[in-house]
Amino acid sequence: MKLQCSLVFYIGNGVVKGAIVSHESNKPQIRTIRVRELPHYQERDREHLEKRILFEFGELAHEIKTEDILALKGTSFKFVDATVILSSPWYISETSIIKMKEQKPFNITQQLIDGALGNIVKAYRDSHRMDIAVLEQKMIKILLNGYPTNDPIKKKVTSLDLNIFTSFARKSSIENINQIIDQYFHVKETNIHSQSLAAFSVIGSLWRDLNQYIITDITSQLTELVSVRKGILSEAASIPKGKQFLVKSVSNDLGVSTEVAESLLKMKSTGHIEENLAKKVDTALLKAQKEWLKEFSDALRVMSASSSLPNTFILFAPKDVTGIFSQFIQAEEYQQFSFAEGKFEVKEVSVADLLPYCTISPGTNQDLSIVLGSLFSKGSIKV
Repeated sequence: MKLQCSLVFYIGNGVVKGAIVSHESNKPQIRTIRVRELPHYQERDREHLEKRILFEFGELAHEIKTEDILALKGTSFKFVDATVILSSPWYISETSIIKMKEQKPFNITQQLIDGALGNIVKAYRDSHRMDIAVLEQKMIKILLNGYPTNDPIKKKVTSLDLNIFTSFARKSSIENINQIIDQYFHVKETNIHSQSLAAFSVIGSLWRDLNQYIITDITSQLTELVSVRKGILSEAASIPKGKQFLVKSVSNDLGVSTEVAESLLKMKSTGHIEENLAKKVDTALLKAQKEWLKEFSDALRVMSASSSLPNTFILFAPKDVTGIFSQFIQAEEYQQFSFAEGKFEVKEVSVADLLPYCTISPGTNQDLSIVLGSLFSKGSIKV
């Protein structure tokens, strides 16, 4: 009998990842994880970068098909679906607020809701003048006459308020991703989602006491910020500085290659670094902190234009720089972004936080993005 499995992929701006995940129990079991990274690329052209990443994604899919499946000896697989998680800059997210109010009661129909959703897509397509695909469109909050509900259809009201989270991506990018998956795997369904929604869904399902925070997703090249207020996805912003900004800063300041700089950051994260060398790395990071915090603060200032921001950050970052970026954030005062006073609080999310909810096969490298995607995928955490 064939074991039914899912494929989980993560596509970032400098890395692609893939995993085979089975659901024979109530927890997803991650059986293999494979990563292909472009750690020190210099491309700034969006089209060229996309071609490189899609090439790496194709190579990754080929390796899963020809190597990872063979490595799982004695097991026969049937892939039923695939989940792809995209990080910035592969998508753009926005939360739209739609308000309808009439003096006389009106009926809420599916056609009315669909029209509201369609208008958001049309407005985005018209303003950007490009062919886009909708990754997801979720009604995060629905108020009927000021009262929350999950079932608005066939209700008669005088006011309707909708909070709708929508993620957009280039249609050509989505088509290319689907084509690569279809080339190597015969799955019935492929679902492509944003990292923002995946992180929000997992956090909301596992830590229900949290309803005010800022998701901070640090990738190879970017830092993405998404605020959550009263359990609702709100403003989003990003800055073009992620892990590789730190690598380049250490490389330039110490006069070493980017490969050596990355190794030094790993040594620092584990505490296995000689004292004098640690001081030199710290000096380089102090300079990087000032530059990163300037753009970080500018992004927060824009996000807090309408109202004060939460003071808690949920941090997703590569494990060798998680502590560094956590310190960066905690070094910033948040009085300018909030009515309260004090420091930001940071909750660093690691694989260990998510292990109670999934299983990773022995000998498989642990990866936070893949674990997050596995929990979010079909059969696991629901939106």
